[in-house]
Formats: sequence, C-alpha cells, structure tokens
Amino acid sequence: LEVPALIVLNMFDMAQARGFQIDREHLSQELQAPIVTAVARKGRGISELKDMIIDVAEENAVKYELV
Repeated sequence: LEVPALIVLNMFDMAQARGFQIDREHLSQELQAPIVTAVARKGRGISELKDMIIDVAEENAVKYELV
C-alpha cells in the first residue's frame, strides 16, 4: 500500500541539545519519506514544513491523477 507520507521531527532542538545525531538523509531513504525538522513552539521549520506538504501533495496528485 503506497500512502504519501511526510515525517516531522519536532522538538529537534532538544534532541540536538541532548546529543542525538540524526542522519536525516539516511532516515528519509530508509522510511521512503521526506524528513523535516521543526521546533513548533518557536516556529522553526514551519515554512519548510508547509513547502514540503505542498511538494508531496503536488507530486502525489500527478501520480494518482488527482489534478
């Protein structure tokens, strides 16, 4: 079952502060979905998230002939 997906790693600042090392490119490839990092409380990554939502929606609208 192919379902369009987008993964948001929220509270990314806390993960970094705690020493987490996340290879977003590798994770994206493994999960077969784009990865966006965010800190929602501070508004960081929100514009990138919005852009990625539009990209994923447009890509899949064409793929599934929803245009």
